[in-house]
Amino acid sequence: MGPDYEKYRPLLDEFNLADDKRDEFIDVMWALLDSFVARAYGTDAVQKVVDKQRRSSGKADSDEVKSDETIMITELNND
Repeated sequence: MGPDYEKYRPLLDEFNLADDKRDEFIDVMWALLDSFVARAYGTDAVQKVVDKQRRSSGKADSDEVKSDETIMITELNND
């Protein structure tokens, strides 16, 4: 699914661009937003590979990163 150029071209009227430049801008913005959505829903190609590797190794997200804040909270809760 791609952008509807006729719908979005009028939004770029104030920039005085040729239609091919408007379409190029729309394509770039579409790709950018599409990547944000893919990452938000976990459908990004990189996320799929990482998730597959985690499942095969048996590691959970919490096994991967331990921040100082998490460690401090854990220590406070154990006292």
